[in-house]
Amino acid sequence: MKIELLQYLVVTAKCNSITDAADQLFLHQTTLSSAIKNIEKTTGVEIFSRSKNGIVLTDAGKELVSLAQEIVDRWEQCLSLSLKKPEYQESLLLTPTIIADQYSLAFLSTYRQLAPQGKLSIATILQNDFIPQMLTGKYKMGIGLTEPAGINHVKNLFIKNGFLFTSLGIHFSYLYVSSKSRFAKREEVFLYELYGEQLAISENGYHSFHTPEHVRVLGTPVILANIHLVRKAVEQENMIAFYIPCTDQKTDWFCSGTSIKKIKLIDQPPSCIQQSFLIHKPNNYLSEIENAFLANISKVFNNC
Repeated sequence: MKIELLQYLVVTAKCNSITDAADQLFLHQTTLSSAIKNIEKTTGVEIFSRSKNGIVLTDAGKELVSLAQEIVDRWEQCLSLSLKKPEYQESLLLTPTIIADQYSLAFLSTYRQLAPQGKLSIATILQNDFIPQMLTGKYKMGIGLTEPAGINHVKNLFIKNGFLFTSLGIHFSYLYVSSKSRFAKREEVFLYELYGEQLAISENGYHSFHTPEHVRVLGTPVILANIHLVRKAVEQENMIAFYIPCTDQKTDWFCSGTSIKKIKLIDQPPSCIQQSFLIHKPNNYLSEIENAFLANISKVFNNC
């Protein structure tokens, strides 16, 4: 049985219904129901009694959940074991691609200063998949993005599941155009003014920028494999692009070293405003190097 199933069980046992538990785990209700039935079939134990008022643990279910909690705790302790020689520490950080694009090199540089022989692996993921992946327990550290209106829900969710939470900042999307664009000399622009322009977005950016507001003005976008091809499309094909940099400086990695212009989008859709946050397991689950690395995350965000 996969450890993720036991983690799902522990969370579900704290909720009044499968629906509430699925919401907390960011899973479809049918997915969670199937997982619980899988555990019941494997163990031969009826875990919950179900009624129109929700779910209640059976006596056998209470015993099973107690054992599952112990296994999950032990597994997390196993994951927290450091190598005997801390200078050879290997760590794993999960983050959406939009953050990795801008910060990977800065993260790697910071980590290597702390552990010259150590290794930091950065796993990238679609923004919508970040929360359920972190909740599997595979990752001890992560940097995520969510809409500001939902930040308290996300914070409470992670705290309930044993993570520490730190807000990093709010980030706005910007318009990027080539030096040949009719907007190249502008400092800011309204969305409606972009009528007739050709929008390029990456596969990862599709969920962020293929909004009803964008579609009404720009129609169907050109979808490219990655953000680097999007940047080429802006500079070489005079397309436009949107991006949510984690900095409001005049230039960022998307336009640095190119002729691309960065312009403020005045009436951006709410979904294009994001709040970044850092989550990690309690300090005693982390190595000394990982704790030192996390202490530098805010500084990295402010300097990039």
